Amino acid sequence: MIEGLLREYQKELLLKNNVKTTIERKLYQVKTFLKWCNSQNIELSGINSADIEIYLLQKSTKRGVQVQNREVIHHFFDICINRGILFENPAAEISIRTTTEERQFSVPSIEEISRITERIRMVDTLTALRDYAMFEMAFGSGARIGELVSLDIEDVNITEKTTMLKGKGRGEKKCRFVPLTDVSVKAIQEYITRRNALNGALFISVTGKRMTVSAIYQRFKLWSAWNPHLFRKAFCTCMARNGCSCEMLSRLLGHNQASTLNHYSHLTTADLHNNLHRSHPRSPSFSAMN
Repeated sequence: MIEGLLREYQKELLLKNNVKTTIERKLYQVKTFLKWCNSQNIELSGINSADIEIYLLQKSTKRGVQVQNREVIHHFFDICINRGILFENPAAEISIRTTTEERQFSVPSIEEISRITERIRMVDTLTALRDYAMFEMAFGSGARIGELVSLDIEDVNITEKTTMLKGKGRGEKKCRFVPLTDVSVKAIQEYITRRNALNGALFISVTGKRMTVSAIYQRFKLWSAWNPHLFRKAFCTCMARNGCSCEMLSRLLGHNQASTLNHYSHLTTADLHNNLHRSHPRSPSFSAMN
């Protein structure tokens, strides 16, 4: 029975356009929870909200981890309800509170990012040039680490100063075009010129293969105390503080589902460029206005 439920859960994840790594992670989380229930002699049909709360607290004290596991368990129990194994979802009653400490997060400032990129620029190697371009892409466009991995040279339009980012999920509907700062464009152009490359993966390892998520993460940690996602948060923070509208920022970050992008149809590429060049500290017009 459990195997059948897991297969059905996996099918639903595929239908929702989850990427392979997300599906594997969610299946692992469900299996870990079911294994814990078995160790506690708790039958699937007898699980209640108190059991789930105990599991979540034992799993981690971090709210983010608890929320993620709770959502996965909730989704799995929805399938159990559809199959008639449960009549109500015990995970629906669970509310995970945010502490004051967890609401606060630290992101690198523009001064810290400048110090990091200046230090990278002092090293005259192809690897350092690649890392510099990665840092500028993460901060200059708010790209996710997975989007940095999947970037191809053909995705970057040097002339129009735009790039296509392949977002979370599958298919063309998950792709978005975003403008690039002048610094990002110059860094990418210098890197691909030095590589003498015209197509293929933008960021490659010393062996010539496309860099992995783990490899990019390690390069960020080598040069700084910050992981790549915090550079995405720094992008968001800088843009918001300097007047970028919420709807424009949401589009730049790719936070919207394809079904909710219709009300953004009146926004043009020029609108995106104007907002970026007015709000991002890497843009020449930003310096002139401030």
